[in-house]
Amino acid sequence: MFDKMKEMSLSPTLVTYNVMLDVYGRMGRSCNKILGLLDEMRSKGLKFDELTCSTVISACGRKGLLNEAKESFYGSKSQDYVPGTVTYNALLQVFGKAGIYSEALNILKEMEENNYSADSMKYNELVAAYARAGFYDEGAAVIETMTKEGVGPNAITYTIVINAYGKDGKEENALRLFSRMKESGCVPNVFTYNVVLGMLGKKS
Repeated sequence: MFDKMKEMSLSPTLVTYNVMLDVYGRMGRSCNKILGLLDEMRSKGLKFDELTCSTVISACGRKGLLNEAKESFYGSKSQDYVPGTVTYNALLQVFGKAGIYSEALNILKEMEENNYSADSMKYNELVAAYARAGFYDEGAAVIETMTKEGVGPNAITYTIVINAYGKDGKEENALRLFSRMKESGCVPNVFTYNVVLGMLGKKS
């Protein structure tokens, strides 16, 4: 269909290209194909929008092409594209899932500097990823960031880090975070209490 349009001298629009980028990404086409479409869009003078950039970043992420995802993001920015929440969240998800936490934190900081907030789901994913990797203090730091940004951590988010601290023998850190959880107005759930009681039971 896309090639047919070209044969008929019909010029694809930004919407057309975005659809093709999405299709290529979902079909698992090579990143070169996707980046080739971007080059074609540039040659036609089409300006990238939020959908263009987030789609390309997600497609590169699915293929594990993290450098390409990053280069696409910063390359678009260098051409006067101003990323929005959707694009930032796409990049945050790519680095979070890949376990590249320093990059994920850099994206969070950049979002804060530009007055954007990651959605609660992305923050929660990042906290869980930190905890799984053994970076408990970093997970707790993300919870602090969420609180400052007004993206309230939920009971599951707190419990993930409390549980991780407890399993690593850092009961004081776990109990400190548990206290902060209650002070913030977040109500512990059954799982939270089970984790705390289990941790204290092992200690005694």
